[in-house]
Amino acid sequence: MRKNTNRMEKINSEYKRELSQIISYEVKNSKITGMVSVTKVKVTPDLRYAKVYVSIFNSKNVKKTLEGLNDAEGFIRSRVAQEINLRITPELSFVYDDSEEQGERIDRILAELKKEDSKIKNSNNQNSWNKILNKQIFKFIYRGDKMSTLDGILSEIEKAKNIVILAHENPDGDAIGSALGLCLALKNEGKNVEVVIPAYPKVFSNLPGTEYILQEGTREKYDLAIAVDCATIKLLNGWANYFEDAKKTIVIDHHSTNAMYGDINYVNFAAPACCQVLYEMFQYYKWDITKEIGTCLMNGIITDTGGFQYSGVSVETFEIASELLKKGINISKIYKQAMETHSRASFELKKIALDRMEFLDDGKVTFTYISKKDEKKVNAQNGDYEGIVNEGRGIEGVEVSIFLHETDKGYKASLRSNEYVNVSDVCLMFGGGGHPKAAGATMEGTPKQIKKKLIKEIERQLK
Repeated sequence: MRKNTNRMEKINSEYKRELSQIISYEVKNSKITGMVSVTKVKVTPDLRYAKVYVSIFNSKNVKKTLEGLNDAEGFIRSRVAQEINLRITPELSFVYDDSEEQGERIDRILAELKKEDSKIKNSNNQNSWNKILNKQIFKFIYRGDKMSTLDGILSEIEKAKNIVILAHENPDGDAIGSALGLCLALKNEGKNVEVVIPAYPKVFSNLPGTEYILQEGTREKYDLAIAVDCATIKLLNGWANYFEDAKKTIVIDHHSTNAMYGDINYVNFAAPACCQVLYEMFQYYKWDITKEIGTCLMNGIITDTGGFQYSGVSVETFEIASELLKKGINISKIYKQAMETHSRASFELKKIALDRMEFLDDGKVTFTYISKKDEKKVNAQNGDYEGIVNEGRGIEGVEVSIFLHETDKGYKASLRSNEYVNVSDVCLMFGGGGHPKAAGATMEGTPKQIKKKLIKEIERQLK
């Protein structure tokens, strides 16, 4: 296993070196502005795909620069094939990585902290120092450009005569809550808004604002398209054309793997739910958060934190819950509906999945799946498979739970981890992504074939 790991590390390193040279000195595209730095390359074990992470400095338009790189993919790929002798030259996809820019900001933070040194010089309390340092780092990294970004979003909202809101395919509670919460808030501001979500789980049908959900938009081109809780444009529930054709595009998200594909991108990867990001936005705009809006936002926060149990939950999360309670939001009712209410078909699917569950790698990994045939047998509806992936994670000694759900595009793999395996890195190798402890990817093949591929990647991280 270590031998294979070393081989992939060597391939990734070679690709990074060659791509850096080719992009810096050979690629000519009018869309590419500023300086492009290749920060990391991840080639899949089968050598068919490679994610190329790039930092972009002093660019007039990061989105256009990424488009330019992807436009030049054919040329770049052919040049790489000439320089690196492999049996297959992988398809390249370019992903925005702002870590180097954040590094520069941290340098500025440390410089400023020196000025504040006198405030803590007489203190021997290391915790006091850490609190100040963490506070300043968060202030600069997250809030450094926060106001200008939020002001830019508000400006586009005010100018738009018609707006469409989109969420990722197979939407969960955070995606639905974000889309409806934003829709209701914009309608309160007098905007003409549509929410396009082709299908969503029945468990969320009682949320305020579901009457505004459409299976397709009423126009071909909108003034403004807003994507919520969606890391990449490919995940926009089959209606990416509404986003691509809009005059202006905005992305609001919390996924660390977000590709920054909008004209304006507001991504807070420290937030445990996109609904928390939206709450903070509404507070900044001084928009009224009604009971209906708060219910939608609370639905997203509860579902994406597993009922406040995941590690991403912060002090701010509980403060938001407290403020929403004051507005009369019934958190216990939302929790029961979103987390504990299941249809008969959902129960039957869970039984099938549990009967199939396998324990692998000395009980550190569980694997199970649900097919279309299974769903037809129990008359299941969209979303009736939700939550099955958590069954494996809750078993003593299990580090990673794998659940496959058959779709028209193949199998949607959902992965959850408990302590140390970064399942987002695993899913990135197959064109997916998500969070370190909760991620997914759509994969082709039989459950047995997909299991083998996933296990191979997971075993690289297992202790």
